[in-house]
Amino acid sequence: MVSEAVRSALSRVVGGRRVLLAGDVAAAQTLKGALLAEMGADVRGIVAREGTGELPAHEYRMLGGVASASIMDGIWAFERAVADLPDAVVAWLDAWDPDRSALVMPTTPSVLPPIAGRRMYGQRPAEWAALEDKTIIDAVWDAAGITRAPAHIVPLAMAPSAHRALGGNTVWSADNTAGWHGGAARVRWVHSQEAVERTLAEFAPIAEMVRVMPFLEGIPCSIHAYVLPDAIEVFRPIEMLILRDRPNGRFEYASVGTGWDPRPDDREHMRGVARAVAEHLRATMGYLGGFSIDGVMTVDGFRPTELNPRLSAGLGLQLGLIADDLPVGTLTHLLLEGDLDATLLHGLGERAVEASDAMRIARVVLHSLEPLDDAEVPVAWTGSDVVEVAEEDAKAVVRAGTAPSGWVVMARFEDVPAGPSLAPLARAVARFASDRLGARHDDYEIPADVRA
Repeated sequence: MVSEAVRSALSRVVGGRRVLLAGDVAAAQTLKGALLAEMGADVRGIVAREGTGELPAHEYRMLGGVASASIMDGIWAFERAVADLPDAVVAWLDAWDPDRSALVMPTTPSVLPPIAGRRMYGQRPAEWAALEDKTIIDAVWDAAGITRAPAHIVPLAMAPSAHRALGGNTVWSADNTAGWHGGAARVRWVHSQEAVERTLAEFAPIAEMVRVMPFLEGIPCSIHAYVLPDAIEVFRPIEMLILRDRPNGRFEYASVGTGWDPRPDDREHMRGVARAVAEHLRATMGYLGGFSIDGVMTVDGFRPTELNPRLSAGLGLQLGLIADDLPVGTLTHLLLEGDLDATLLHGLGERAVEASDAMRIARVVLHSLEPLDDAEVPVAWTGSDVVEVAEEDAKAVVRAGTAPSGWVVMARFEDVPAGPSLAPLARAVARFASDRLGARHDDYEIPADVRA
């Protein structure tokens, strides 16, 4: 039903039109480009790098000068490159689209400027994107009546005092002075005087204000909702696979999984949190589309830490289980432009809950600054280790290749056990990538399920 409704609406919008896809990774455009072409669009793309995976059939141009050291660095570099397109790329676009009437569809969560005079289609408003700022989001929790951990929002110079006031084991999050950020890119675990000094130095060029909050032990997790004009669709909790680099005070975001189950009362509480925040955002800023609330399942229950006002990995994973042939970001483009009958999406959340309860998946994505050769290795998960196996015995394939942030290792495990945390699996993939593929990863710590 969802796929059919979106395909029909998309056909009416793009049939016979030129459509430009804009995003940092070419491989992320493959599915969307194929669907647009099937719907009658003339598709082109601009990208930073080709990435790992099947490449698009449509013609695309790569923007130079976007090498980066992390996934967020790659996105920021692409944003800068789009704002100052090379003359050769502008000429290529104008030869294809001389009246500059092409629709531009982003394949990155950035808020991009018009591309050489061509308008963005279905891009989230800047007001919504601003909710990414971790130093302002506590006001949303408070307005929606959500219980949260204590936090101090202070100028960077005052962060050490806030750190001591909160017990000397804290997490610092930078504001958005130097741009929005996700994937724990500007979040640091500060647990020593050395970490205080290091984080002050790291944040000095990029942040004016920081949020300082206690380090929360427990399972990192998120809850998602999809906001419609006349309904709110709520999903189920998803585990965020977060590995801890204690010596450097960093958190390695390794994607998401549906294996972990919180207690039934915690599950319903998280769904209630998502609904309350959705109602608040819709009432105060007319918010539409999906979002995720990230947080930690602590010994005292769920405590939110940030809001991602966009299609996140966890939401995309769940929607993909009920519309696996559909680039789910397209759904939001159509909704924001008023080109989709929103009543067709009623029940979307419950269908996704049912599907993700039935299909237990771990999607692991790890980045390496060490060069990696392209590789595909069949593996199995023993419960403690990821091991190479014969192809016929494989439960997943570990793939290595290039990414905007250097090199990437990816794997998707299906039919993982229901109940326990999948962080041990993510750590085992990191160890396998180091031992077998030459990736550079530390021996990470993993969270403890203190609420089990």
